Amino acid sequence: MIYLLLYRRRSTGRGYPGFFAEHGVRKLAFIVVFGLWTPLVALAQPASVYQVTVPVDDHSVEARDQALSRALEQVLVRVSGESDVARQAGASDVLGRARQLVKRFGYTGGGEPEEGETPEPLMLEAQFDPNAVKREMERARLPVWGGERPRTLIAINTGSGFLTETGEAAASLKAAAGERGLPLAFPTSSDARQRLSATDIQSGFFQPLNDLQREYGASYALAGELQPAGGNWRGRWQLIGPSGIVDSWQSQAGSLAQLQTDAMNHLAGRYASQFAVRAGQGGGSTVVAVDRVSDLQTYARVLNFISRMTAVGQAIPLQVTGQSAVFRLELAGSTEQLRSGMALAGWLTEDDLARETALLFSNGNALGYRVAR
Repeated sequence: MIYLLLYRRRSTGRGYPGFFAEHGVRKLAFIVVFGLWTPLVALAQPASVYQVTVPVDDHSVEARDQALSRALEQVLVRVSGESDVARQAGASDVLGRARQLVKRFGYTGGGEPEEGETPEPLMLEAQFDPNAVKREMERARLPVWGGERPRTLIAINTGSGFLTETGEAAASLKAAAGERGLPLAFPTSSDARQRLSATDIQSGFFQPLNDLQREYGASYALAGELQPAGGNWRGRWQLIGPSGIVDSWQSQAGSLAQLQTDAMNHLAGRYASQFAVRAGQGGGSTVVAVDRVSDLQTYARVLNFISRMTAVGQAIPLQVTGQSAVFRLELAGSTEQLRSGMALAGWLTEDDLARETALLFSNGNALGYRVAR
């Protein structure tokens, strides 16, 4: 059983039997389970989103500051999900604080090459402070896309077979995805040969692809049919989820690498439109009830997942009883963004009975989920 130690204001008389009254809870101090406690930890974005390497002219302060500003611009693109973020109002103020926002930086390359060797360019590697960058972006009213980074299974057919993680084509795709902070999953060589079928994908039979998607821990699959065309490359793309096609488009570029880069930019923009939040555009609250919360580990898993979501400004526990946990969420984004983020968990399923519990604490804006066994 989970016991919650809480600071309480005066009783409001609005609680339900066995429930903590919504307005009677002021602040959650900590969780105690058989004498053990765990802090409430909000998970952050992957650190790699904030790590950038850029060329730098020399070791001078002026060159360093210019390189840091370029590096921070790449970070803003990743964190916002928008390639033109540097041109938006308020972005210049954030870029001007690059030196204050960087946690550490260093130089690589630039040394004297051995005879006959090509000199390595001087590069600056920078690691920016995630929390500080996010605060500055929110202050500037720039969009922020947090931890909801869907893993995407790659099912791209270049005519000679489906891409795997090795090879030049996969390297350019991974580089483009890394520039936008997109986690990818590639099929193994055997899965690419035996379990992926261009005919199945073209005919809309996605079951084998959905099976692979689940096995690889991916929320979506990106199916691409790429072919050379008169010196250029053309691509037909489909973004596929468990319920079918969620996006489709066609593109053309002068090279295979550019075609794949354009696809990653499109994918990042689509995900950002679904998950990114701009300060001041959210608001309101909703109540979420989660059933089958049977132990501390499950409770912490649920709360940590909810707390880290970009659309959630604050998660306030209202009740933990039996195998049910109820939270009031102060929203930074929309309810639809919240639902999209919850769907990424893979182990939470919308549940009508849990929603009935949530409605006891709500005026109608309520969601219910259960933990998958």
